[in-house]
Amino acid sequence: MIRQALQALYSVNLEPHQKKLNELVRDRYFKMKEKRDEEHRLLAQHMLQQQDRKLALELQRKARRAAAVAEPVTISDCAQTTAASPTTTAKTKTAKTKKKKEDFPGARTRLHDAPKIPFNAPRRLSASLLAIVGCAQMSRPQVVKTLWEYILERGLQEEADRRMIHCDRPHQRVFGRKMVNMFLMNRLLTIHIYGLDEKTGGRAEMQKILEKLRARTAPGARVARDVRILWRLKTGRLSRSGQSRSR
Repeated sequence: MIRQALQALYSVNLEPHQKKLNELVRDRYFKMKEKRDEEHRLLAQHMLQQQDRKLALELQRKARRAAAVAEPVTISDCAQTTAASPTTTAKTKTAKTKKKKEDFPGARTRLHDAPKIPFNAPRRLSASLLAIVGCAQMSRPQVVKTLWEYILERGLQEEADRRMIHCDRPHQRVFGRKMVNMFLMNRLLTIHIYGLDEKTGGRAEMQKILEKLRARTAPGARVARDVRILWRLKTGRLSRSGQSRSR
């Protein structure tokens, strides 16, 4: 159909070039489809991270209020508050949705065109993350809530800056460092959470995280080494003492 349209438009005979034109059109189609799918995937990942941040901030607010009035804080209360928060007017929802799209530079499609995210679907966890949350399959919101419950119970937040988390030994095996901020923590969780049908997974996400960290970190920083350690920890190629295991 495209070849016929070009023939009619330019009054030329393209029959001798039919095979090359078909290959060109097919190649262009798949490139555009791949680009569109990647934009959808990045947008979905961005929405997941935004949800994680919102939940983490809500948990911290609950913990501070509970400490002030000497009342115990429960994860279920935070989940109810987080679930109830979107009940605003339709106008406010539209404004927030529009702002979220504008804040994300790679989004060229509308939010309602993006694929639906099985946000509460069970996911498989790495062995290192399993050691903290105690369950081999959890949804991402459950993982985030359980991690923050662990952090709050053990007082792992930095007093001067509550966004910074001191990593104990189990957290170091997950994040590969002694301290991590809450936003980087949410991103690094991606390489430890993957679909039920994925056998390994996470390497492509690790590479994307590494590229983002390189772009935002001063030259000479040990970011690449830190992320490679995370990958070896995830695949079991690094012992607890920090020495690589022989293959």
